[in-house]
Amino acid sequence: MKVELKIDIDGKLNEKEIVKRLFLLQKFLQFKGIGIDKKKTKHGWHLRFGFTTERELDDRDIVFLQLFLGSDRNREMFNWLRVKSGCTKWNVLFKEKIDAKGKVISKEQ
Repeated sequence: MKVELKIDIDGKLNEKEIVKRLFLLQKFLQFKGIGIDKKKTKHGWHLRFGFTTERELDDRDIVFLQLFLGSDRNREMFNWLRVKSGCTKWNVLFKEKIDAKGKVISKEQ
């Protein structure tokens, strides 16, 4: 199974803690071929982790794993609510955010 985790971190990035948590996930999920993408944003960081695992993970599992890796708890609460309501495109991490007037207010750098 191919998995992509999208992590939104506001503020300082604690890479040591994330690596520690990834090692714990590796122990249980036994994933292979991890790819990592890290982008600075106006308020923090966007991280994307891609890997394959033989374990079956559903959308609720993905929300939990993102939260476990330190993703913004409000984002993950909304993701969980989207999953519970049956939304199919729930795991969005924007490269840029635009306000109601069309002005870019935040973007990956």
